[in-house]
Amino acid sequence: MVFKCSITKPVSTSYCGEVVESVDVYVFVGPIFNDYSLVGYSLLIKKEKSLILQPNRVTIVNGPSLGWVFMPDFLIALAKKLKNNNTAYENYH
Repeated sequence: MVFKCSITKPVSTSYCGEVVESVDVYVFVGPIFNDYSLVGYSLLIKKEKSLILQPNRVTIVNGPSLGWVFMPDFLIALAKKLKNNNTAYENYH
């Protein structure tokens, strides 16, 4: 299940941080990781479970970084492979 929320626990909505930290894989789409965007909060995520998607590159943390992989193409292909799971959404609301 994909949904948007602020993942900085001190300023996030209720239980959003917990839901994000418990996922199987993190897919960060166009992230900016710095103290300003994270309000100085250290994320409690496992970096080895991360995919970082930039406009023309996908990086598998602790793995390869693949150029000329375009964000819209990647997201369309990923959506075709995912199975819908409403559990996180239901827990969030």
